[in-house]
Formats: sequence, C-alpha cells, structure tokens
Amino acid sequence: MNSAAHIVGEITERIVVGRKTETRVQAVIWKAAAAGWQPVLLKDVGAENRAYDVNDAGQVAGNSSGNAVLWTPSDGLYGTPVIVHTSQGALSKVDRWGRVVGYTSATTPSKRRAWVWENGVVTVLPFPTGAIATVATTIMIDLSTREGLIAGGGMQSGLALVFNGEIYN
Repeated sequence: MNSAAHIVGEITERIVVGRKTETRVQAVIWKAAAAGWQPVLLKDVGAENRAYDVNDAGQVAGNSSGNAVLWTPSDGLYGTPVIVHTSQGALSKVDRWGRVVGYTSATTPSKRRAWVWENGVVTVLPFPTGAIATVATTIMIDLSTREGLIAGGGMQSGLALVFNGEIYN
C-alpha cells in the first residue's frame, strides 16, 4: 500500500470455454473511492501477471510471464508495462524515484542474482563474501542523500545469509 491508499495484488479469473475451464492470474491495483475500493486491472502482457509493490507515484512493480515489469499510470490508466528484466526476472520493491530492486528467480538457486534497475539500466549487485546466490527484497531511501539502502539475502553452501547495508547511488 502507498500513502494514497492504493493497494496492489492479483485476482484469479476462471474462464470457461466449452467444457474446459482455465484459470488466469491478473495484476490489479485497488484505489480508495467514495463508493469503496475501486479495482483497476493492469494491462495484460502475458499469461500470468502479478503485482508486488506500489510507490507514492502509483508505479507498480510486478511480474508478467517470467519478466519483471513496471506499470506506470498515465491519466489514471495503466498501459503496457516496461519490461525491466527478462530471464525469469522477479521484482520486489519500487522506491519513490522509480528505482526497482529484484532478482533473477532461476529455479537453480546458484543462478539467482540480485539486481537494481534505474533509468532503463539493470545493474547486478555484488555478492556478499562467500555467497553463491543473492536476492534483493527491498530498497529503503535516505531522503537527505537520495541513496538507496538495499536489503535482501543470499545462500552460502546451503546456508541462508542476510545482507544489508549495500549503498546504491
């Protein structure tokens, strides 16, 4: 939820075609309105869309058919999202300036890599000492410097690690 009381999530649709029933996951943002919560579906770009975070500008971080995507509102509507990362990209958080952190969600843990996206550029984050895999789960902002403090975790020889304190500028 952001400060404008926008909540993101997903709905599951059941589509009946003849005797066959299919399910589809669709990303959605709910906005507070006089008559209650108003759902707005985010533009479909794949078979499955999920929304994970929304910033105060209304930008929504999510995932669509294995791609990390960012939906941005224009006149209150959400069009086709920007593909932030492919190759099983997963988004975690979007900060107030539209910077996004996420990770490659490869099925092989040793191929998971944390990254940050800003102005159309993906930067893979360095490994903490001894790590063989990393994920970035949040970005917090130092408002005086505009630097992001990225938190997440990793794996080291089968053990879980937690890292934080990575300053991204």
